Amino acid sequence: MLVCYFGALRERLGIKSEEITDLSGCHTAGDILTKLSAKSERHHQAFSSIGNICVAVDQEHASLESPLDGAEEIAFFPPVTGG
Repeated sequence: MLVCYFGALRERLGIKSEEITDLSGCHTAGDILTKLSAKSERHHQAFSSIGNICVAVDQEHASLESPLDGAEEIAFFPPVTGG
């Protein structure tokens, strides 16, 4: 699965995206987030530093409880505000 990062997450991780192949135990977007947070100290710090993380599954806004059923891409980004 392709994992894409945006905003402060991209800056903190130093990468735009990465491919993860071991999806064992990952049924929701939140499961992926948990797996990535445990991947390295850098990942843990990046995800911990963002209060509320937004997620998109296959380019559709989703929640951390959203199922991954056949998804090919997941994106994580900090909340966006504007006016």
